[in-house]
Amino acid sequence: MSGQINAFEMAQEQFDSVAKTLNLDPGIAEVLRWPAREYSFRIPVRMDDGSLRVFQGFRVQHNDARGPNKGGIRFHPSETMDTVRALATWMTWKCAVVDIPLGGGKGGIIVDPATLSTREKEELCRGWVDVMWRNIGPRQDVPAPDVGTTPQMMGWMMDEYSKLVGEYTPGVFTGKPLGGGGSEGRTEATGYGVIYTVREALKHLGMDPKKSVAALEGFGNVSQYAAIGFVEMLGGSVACVSCWDRHDKTAYTYSHKDGCDPHFLLSITDQYGTIDKAAAEKAAAEKAAAEKAAATKAAEPEVSITCGPPTDVDTTVDDPMEKAMKYAAAVFVLLIALIIAASAMNSNKYYLKPSDGTVEIWQGKFSPMGEELLIMLPGVQPPETIKDVY
Repeated sequence: MSGQINAFEMAQEQFDSVAKTLNLDPGIAEVLRWPAREYSFRIPVRMDDGSLRVFQGFRVQHNDARGPNKGGIRFHPSETMDTVRALATWMTWKCAVVDIPLGGGKGGIIVDPATLSTREKEELCRGWVDVMWRNIGPRQDVPAPDVGTTPQMMGWMMDEYSKLVGEYTPGVFTGKPLGGGGSEGRTEATGYGVIYTVREALKHLGMDPKKSVAALEGFGNVSQYAAIGFVEMLGGSVACVSCWDRHDKTAYTYSHKDGCDPHFLLSITDQYGTIDKAAAEKAAAEKAAAEKAAATKAAEPEVSITCGPPTDVDTTVDDPMEKAMKYAAAVFVLLIALIIAASAMNSNKYYLKPSDGTVEIWQGKFSPMGEELLIMLPGVQPPETIKDVY
């Protein structure tokens, strides 16, 4: 395909640049820029419909000067020898940089595993080992799961190798199920490794992870636990994730205005990293309906009864200060009504004013507020405070 990036050419360009900077001996450079061994082979598999299908397989062992080769096995419809070469080369560098005594390896098969039945996948896995078993092993080359492969597949491969060598050999493959000699934390390890790197990068850049937002491309094993780690370990937010939909044969991006819930997305993602679009849309609709219902409930009117005729009943939702002021006014009206009702024929004038939280009755004076509030109390001595009315 015109314009397509060749991963191995990229890896060699990277190496050449660094070798020049280091003034590396040309002979050593030539050794390191090419894989030590490459295997290309065909794997026949009897399909469920009775037909025989032949698959193309690879294994590249880049360099084992520091220890046995180590690297995954990829099942992907677009797998190429150059992709496998590049990944094996990068594995050598990664192990050397962090001082792990292993070399670099990588393997694969050109196949979309989602199109195979469980039996067909098992036959393919065992067929890969049938070809490669003499050239892998705990002291030679230790494969692992990668794109399109799972712990179950590693279990099948380890079992096939053990049969062929005549002894139980769990150390020949990593990433196996826990019950078959696998390691705890292996599933999360790669994604958490991304988060540890991001954490240190944020420190270096002076960025607060709790104020950071991430977008993740792809939602396979690494991205799944990177998303969880970014939220739970760093306190950040995941704005969106993308994935390849193997049913629609296109990529989709999933997002939420409040940040994605990686645990929920993980719960609706298949073993190949495809998010269930229908489940995501259903969850989004349910959440929107719940939010709408909550907003409607919050907007329902609060009924507060005031002192007045039925037409004065307040059925609006007021803010707390406004409600307090209305309540005080209602009480004030009620107090005046109580005083007026206390008797019925006297021309003495009395005035009201607020004082220390009470209401006092003053004779012959204007209220401090400047408003004369005339109250007729027929033949009754005015009380000192309104409290006496009760």
